[in-house]
Amino acid sequence: PVPSQSPPSPLPVPPSALQLPAPPPGVFPEPQQDSVIQVASVVQRQGAPEPFLRVVFCLQPTAPILGCQVLSFPSEKQLLQVWGRGSCWGGF
Repeated sequence: PVPSQSPPSPLPVPPSALQLPAPPPGVFPEPQQDSVIQVASVVQRQGAPEPFLRVVFCLQPTAPILGCQVLSFPSEKQLLQVWGRGSCWGGF
């Protein structure tokens, strides 16, 4: 007999995209001088048809974005610390 398989656990899958100011053509951004200005994350549970959270972390206040939560921070350090902890969606 083949044992029955249980469904996948509801593991959050948080792909993210970092946005930096555009450097001159042919120049790669340097972390010492090019700050992160935005990180966008879409969090979806394994097997779920839709994400349960869409959040954008922004450096400095910005306009609302339809369909997602926008969090603004006064410094790059604070933005990356909060995003890195995943605290807005309960962490992992």
